[in-house]
Amino acid sequence: MTAVSRRDLQVLASSKLDDAKLLLRRGRHSSAYYLAGYAVAFALKAAIARQIERHVLPDARFIRDVYQHDLERLVGLARLRVELAGARKSDARLDTNWAIVSAWNVEGSYELINRVRGVAMVKAVGETSSGVFQWVQQHW
Repeated sequence: MTAVSRRDLQVLASSKLDDAKLLLRRGRHSSAYYLAGYAVAFALKAAIARQIERHVLPDARFIRDVYQHDLERLVGLARLRVELAGARKSDARLDTNWAIVSAWNVEGSYELINRVRGVAMVKAVGETSSGVFQWVQQHW
């Protein structure tokens, strides 16, 4: 696997969200749902990359954990757990959106997602005022 820069992760995250929105408009609910989750995973990885010191080799377990896609775990690795909890308390819409998004997992690619779930996921990720993606961008 090749190294991925923080900027690359930001571009990947944004493009996954753009693709999810496009797929949703085309009625491809399962794929839109899946890519929206990946958008959040890549955004959180960009936030993690921000804290990695140059010329310091991170702990091997930390690196292994970064390359998985469990959103709750990635929030912890990004050291954003306290900030997310506070933001969820002060923004009911973000709280609802996180509840939707945090249910995503990489194994969801084997699941058929209906229109309601697909729309809810893409909206929860991509909402401009209280979307999960927008919140993570503040920390990447």
